[in-house]
Amino acid sequence: MSWKKNYILALLALFIATGPADNGFSKESDSKASGDDVAHSEELLHLVNQYRITQGLPSLVTDARLTSLARKQAEGMAKQGFISHDLPSGNISVRMSSAGYKHGIVRENVASARTVSYAHNALLESTEHKSNILAADVSHIGIGIAKGDPATRYGDYLFIVEIFASPR
Repeated sequence: MSWKKNYILALLALFIATGPADNGFSKESDSKASGDDVAHSEELLHLVNQYRITQGLPSLVTDARLTSLARKQAEGMAKQGFISHDLPSGNISVRMSSAGYKHGIVRENVASARTVSYAHNALLESTEHKSNILAADVSHIGIGIAKGDPATRYGDYLFIVEIFASPR
C-alpha cells in the first residue's frame, strides 16, 4: 500500500475513533433542532467527511451559521412536502445575503429520503451533487435535516440540506 493510502486510512481511523471535536450540532446552539435531527446531521457530516478523506480531500468544518440556514430550509421543505433550492425562503444566494454571511463560494445539495445513508448515496450518484461534496474550493459545511409532517404521506421522510461554503 502506498504511503498516501496509509495516511488516508490512518486519518479515517482517527476520525472514526475520536469524532470531530466540535461538530456544531449541539442542541444548545439551535433549540429548534430535535435530538433526532441533530443525530441525523452528525451522521451525515460523518459520511460526507469520511467520503472526502477517502478521496484525498480534507474534512469540512461545521459552521453554525450555515447549519442554521440549512435547518431553516430543511424545515421549510418538510412543511411543504417537497425539496427545492428556492423555496420557501429564496435561493441559496438570497438566503446567504439575508443572513449576512460573507462567502467566496457557496454550493448546496437538497434531498429527501427515509434514511440519511440512502440520501447520501443518492447524492453521490448524481454528478452535480457529488462534485459539491468533493469540491476542493469549500472548507465549511452546514447540514439541516427535518422530518416530514407525520400527518402527510411524507411523515417517514427526512428533508436534507447541505450547504458548502468558503467564508471570507
